[in-house]
Amino acid sequence: MKKISLSFVFCLLSLYSFCQFTDLYWNMGRHSAIDFRTIPPTINLNDSNKNNILAITSTSICDRKGNVIFYSNGIRVFNKNGHVMPNGSNFNAGLISNSYASSGSYYPPVKGAIIIPFPNDTNKFYMFYVNLEYSFGGDFVPSKLYYLIVDITLNGGLGDVVSKDNIIINDTLKVGALMAVKHSNGNNWWILDGKYKSDKHYSVLVDSSGVNSPITQYLGNPFIDSQMVTYSPNQTIDGEHLAYLFEGLNTPGQIDLFDFDRCSGLLSNYRKIKMYNSQDTFWLKSCCYSPNNRYLYVSDMDKLWQMDLQSSNPLSSMIQVGTRNPYSQLFLMKNSPNGKIYIAHYGGYETISLIQHPDSFGTACNFLLDTVHFGSPSLGPWADGGLPNNPNFALGAINCNVGMENVATENNGLNIYPNPTNSNFTVASDNSTIKSITIYDIVGREIVYESLNKKSTLISLAGYSSGLYFIKVVNENGEVFTKKIVKE
Repeated sequence: MKKISLSFVFCLLSLYSFCQFTDLYWNMGRHSAIDFRTIPPTINLNDSNKNNILAITSTSICDRKGNVIFYSNGIRVFNKNGHVMPNGSNFNAGLISNSYASSGSYYPPVKGAIIIPFPNDTNKFYMFYVNLEYSFGGDFVPSKLYYLIVDITLNGGLGDVVSKDNIIINDTLKVGALMAVKHSNGNNWWILDGKYKSDKHYSVLVDSSGVNSPITQYLGNPFIDSQMVTYSPNQTIDGEHLAYLFEGLNTPGQIDLFDFDRCSGLLSNYRKIKMYNSQDTFWLKSCCYSPNNRYLYVSDMDKLWQMDLQSSNPLSSMIQVGTRNPYSQLFLMKNSPNGKIYIAHYGGYETISLIQHPDSFGTACNFLLDTVHFGSPSLGPWADGGLPNNPNFALGAINCNVGMENVATENNGLNIYPNPTNSNFTVASDNSTIKSITIYDIVGREIVYESLNKKSTLISLAGYSSGLYFIKVVNENGEVFTKKIVKE
């Protein structure tokens, strides 16, 4: 009989009590925030970060109940009340960061910082960040990857930066877009970055011993343009697939796709997609996988595109699913805790757009332009093109065939349909008898429990709000499976 790690099960349920940290609360800068602890999410216009500009370098961390612990814009570290922590400034020094810090503006690298917890101490946190100062052919790019440490028990529980500007990598790096992915053991972390205009990739293991030396590999076909403008990668919600976007003035945009091994920290299965057709020149700015990892959404600032990664030729499957408004441009995208994809606008401060059904093909994904409103433009700016850069805290352990417990896969003959649903849906198993089904809402509360001894059953969510729910299924062998379902 297979066994399954409880931490894996509960973390796959995203917000269950064993998951210590979440991204349930998105600080957007100035007066605004999005609170995913409610269904539908609440827009907060009186947030404590009203004087702080975050924009395209923004990272934060919440506890499992969605309470903000601290956040940063890459050049300052703010406590939960929006005040700069002791020692939370005067770091990340460089030509560009000094200029932006002194002006009180935001820091320009795309996703230039990210926060993770210590693997062995829930009161301490790492923040990884890049500088921006090295001129390479006229471009300003990072020359160092740093980390700092926050101890949240200090300063009366508001936190203190106890160490900063610790250098991990000293090399010309891609312009921001730092990524963090949980290790296969569900406790340690990988930090991912890469060399500028190169096929060189860095993976940094963070474990109970601290921040380890980078692992280096060479893979892919480097995008080289003498007038390269930006770099904008993203990773899928499950942490095991990776997409890099590149744009240039002299050549069409390019998408590089990889698989990521959470056991070894290595990339594999490289695929390249050259973005070009006779109607459009693609200046690629952001990408995001759908929650089921089938579709990749790509923004060129003016239009929103979807491509089917299960197609033998993903580029031929590409379809336009959205267009920007006349006043701003589509910029960074991010999967949200409620199963939707949010899209920030560059130059459009008071609104955010979203993809309502990102797992659906073509225009059925239902792109909603300017649907999230933050209020009067006079109170802005808000996102200014950015969204918080967070890892997927809900990832649990997987089997690497190195003595770990066997883990039941998420599918394994378990079917849930229709999904999304208006109210009623069926849970059915092809392979074994279902012994129990538990459903949790987005904040981890148990709302339905059924003890069973059959292969299928009909469940109703009548009377419950629209939004994302999590399903835990236990079969006759004691295996535990998890699924997500969306009620419309």
